[in-house]
Amino acid sequence: EATTRGPIAPRQPGMDGVISRPQMMRELTVDFTRAVAARITGGRHVSLYRSSLALMATTVSNAALGMVFWVAAARLYPAEVVGVGAGGISALQLVSAVGWVGLQYTLLRYTPIAGTRRVGLVLVVYGVGVGSALVVASFFLRFLAAPLGVGFLTRSWLSTVAFLGGVALWVVFSLQDAVLVGIRR
Repeated sequence: EATTRGPIAPRQPGMDGVISRPQMMRELTVDFTRAVAARITGGRHVSLYRSSLALMATTVSNAALGMVFWVAAARLYPAEVVGVGAGGISALQLVSAVGWVGLQYTLLRYTPIAGTRRVGLVLVVYGVGVGSALVVASFFLRFLAAPLGVGFLTRSWLSTVAFLGGVALWVVFSLQDAVLVGIRR
């Protein structure tokens, strides 16, 4: 006679009424998978879990898209061009991170309780982050770009402005995650 156990379908024992080891392992795997899926989907209604899952999904998708980008770049361009481009992007991310370091914790802490002053708080933190990142970026461009092999960032005013604009956008982009978590979205 078949028995039911939890959310799985009734088992079909062999002729002697004993379940084989591979069948038992399959059932345990199915049980575990269903339990994990239920925990994940059950938590999606809690705003903090939803925010965390959205951040994880964004991180995974950004990593996948980044990998596709770099594989395509490696196939389409010479190694020297890809290396210089990677250096420029790394410089942009480094300068941005130095500029906004610590501000994400300010947003996580004070955004939920700011009330009617929330927009002002976020704008001030964005301004401080962008301002400090632009100061660090200017120092980087003036003193470190050429020695570190990314001198192309200072060869024309357009490349310099593009780099500084990219730094400002990256700071806002990076701080936006903390804002969204802080307002539970």
